[in-house]
Amino acid sequence: ANNILAMLEGIETETSADETIKNDMIGQSLAIRALAHFALVNAYGLPYSHNGGSSLGVPVITTLLVPDAKTARSTVAEVYAQIITDLTTAIPLLSESKKGGYINSWAAKTLLARVYLYKEDNTNAYATAVDVINNSPYSLMSGAEYVDSWASDFSSESIFSCVNNQADNGGG
Repeated sequence: ANNILAMLEGIETETSADETIKNDMIGQSLAIRALAHFALVNAYGLPYSHNGGSSLGVPVITTLLVPDAKTARSTVAEVYAQIITDLTTAIPLLSESKKGGYINSWAAKTLLARVYLYKEDNTNAYATAVDVINNSPYSLMSGAEYVDSWASDFSSESIFSCVNNQADNGGG
């Protein structure tokens, strides 16, 4: 994500359509970086509520690093602050349209709601989740639709799904 962000900084756009595409790529990269930090801090750090986020989490990496870089661990609170900054920066850059296999603004908001929930910021978690539930193009399936939904690539519930195709299937 940091490589893509660094590359995109140097690209000049000529049209508003190009700027929209560039902004969407920046937004997706920021959201992926937030998702990576979130997954890592949950795997290698204590919960936010433990010591008010002052426990050690993972390094916050927002720039390009050399392969043998040794970076200090950040506190859980610092990691969460970066995750929230990345997501709140990404959301206005992203499209609201459904984009199977890509992160859109609704996917970033859904992740942000979960981040707030894990941080125990219940007011923001609730408000963000309700926004997605009430305003996004996604909806829950009925029980009758559930089994058949596996036959299609993206269901009405699929806010963000990784795409796998035959080339990805190494047989393992």
